[in-house]
Amino acid sequence: MATDKSLAQEPAQTDTVRKVRYTKKKWRELLHVGQRFGRLTLVKQTRPGPYGHLRWNCKCDCGREAVVLQSCLRRERSTSSCGCLISEAITKHGMYGTPEYKAWAAIVQRCRNSKDKRYKNYGGRGIGVCDHWLRFQNFFQDVGLRPTPKHSIERKDNNAGYEPGNVTWDTKTVQSRNTRSNRCLTYRGETRTLSEWAEITGLSAQTIGTRLRLGFPVDLALTAPSDKGASRRLMRALRQEASQ
Repeated sequence: MATDKSLAQEPAQTDTVRKVRYTKKKWRELLHVGQRFGRLTLVKQTRPGPYGHLRWNCKCDCGREAVVLQSCLRRERSTSSCGCLISEAITKHGMYGTPEYKAWAAIVQRCRNSKDKRYKNYGGRGIGVCDHWLRFQNFFQDVGLRPTPKHSIERKDNNAGYEPGNVTWDTKTVQSRNTRSNRCLTYRGETRTLSEWAEITGLSAQTIGTRLRLGFPVDLALTAPSDKGASRRLMRALRQEASQ
């Protein structure tokens, strides 16, 4: 009985072995010396990897050699170079690592990467980057070189995204006037930020802000003398008017 069972099991084992050999043979027939995959040319089959995976010695068009897994060559998106294609894709424009490239990369990250710590203030509130600028070359062509080390990328309209016409290089002083939290004041039909009015009137931004918090009208906050005595007299007059 034992002999009959062993005989009955032998065909199944033989079929399994034949199936494995057929699969490897089929792979060898599909790949041959001289076959090209992108920039790679198959030179010869080398020793299998530590897990028995078939490997090939390949010669790249750039002149370097590489050992590639046969399974990587047979994929739909197969290995097509020794790695030089990736390097060229990164540095093709020759500006990788420059301030302009870093500014572009930061824009894409904070607008499209939900894991970026700044995403909630940009992509999270609907601020995006246009598809045309997903390629650095297009972004650089529209924006140009950074004028000075003091300049950085700024959006003209804080509620609009990064797109041609809404982005420029500005200094931090100019950018501070364009923040969402900045206070705008209208005087004689002209609207400016508090810091801009401070530059125009010669008063400090702190003085104007304090006057507004104390209840000064905008015109008096911007035009009243800066000496303490005049400010106190004006404050008493305003309180008397309010009490009447």
